[in-house]
Amino acid sequence: MLRRPVLPRAEQVGTFLRACGEEPRLAAWMKTYERLAVGPLPVVPAEPESAPEPLPVEAPRGRAKRLFALGGVGCVLAAGAIYALSPGETEGGTGKPAGPVPTQPVLAVSQADFWVVIHPFSTPDLCVTAGHDRAQRYGSEVVVQDSCAAPGPRTLLKPAHGDLVHIEWEHPVEKVLGCLTVINVKDGRLLEPQDSCSANRREQLFRVERFAVESNDYRVRQADSGDCVAVDGTGNGAGITLRPCADQADQRFLVTPDGASTAPTS
Repeated sequence: MLRRPVLPRAEQVGTFLRACGEEPRLAAWMKTYERLAVGPLPVVPAEPESAPEPLPVEAPRGRAKRLFALGGVGCVLAAGAIYALSPGETEGGTGKPAGPVPTQPVLAVSQADFWVVIHPFSTPDLCVTAGHDRAQRYGSEVVVQDSCAAPGPRTLLKPAHGDLVHIEWEHPVEKVLGCLTVINVKDGRLLEPQDSCSANRREQLFRVERFAVESNDYRVRQADSGDCVAVDGTGNGAGITLRPCADQADQRFLVTPDGASTAPTS
């Protein structure tokens, strides 16, 4: 069913989603299926709007690990395949974005979670994954680019509100989730996974938007800073940092559904 170039029948989709434990959200999934059956959907366009009210600052919480029950690789791929083509939605439709409005269309974010693999555009054979700061400014695990073959966390794009997402990592052994969080270090900013996630923590909110209207790659913009995620350096282990958004290759990323058979190419 997952390998066919056309959509499966509606009853097949319903049966498969129930088997994956998606009965509570079956109606939302089937609405997405009906839209896909009509034809291909565009990327959600960015809409200008007035500056929103700033989000309240929430103090970081203590470690609070959460278990995530996986419904099998087939369920993840099926959800990703339907989700990747669906238009952006938020539960209730009342979420307001924080900070600068994206300049390009954003990656569609539905009610469903979206497992992905993120590759730096300039080095598509590498993945955005876990590692350590080359400059030794920070002792804990941070985000770097490294070999896709190395065991590492899975990446989940999880809707927060509006067109903002949390970028969550699932630990490869403990199977707990944590949110990528911007932290300040000497001479820069890094990203680290933290167990405490909140839609009110600005440093954990991102927009994944097209790098250009006709491109297939993305920039990852921090919600209210006007800064973008960038690769700092070259080769395996190069750190991932934040810099003012610019039309530079080190801020371009390829985002593919988790489980793609081959690494993307530029």
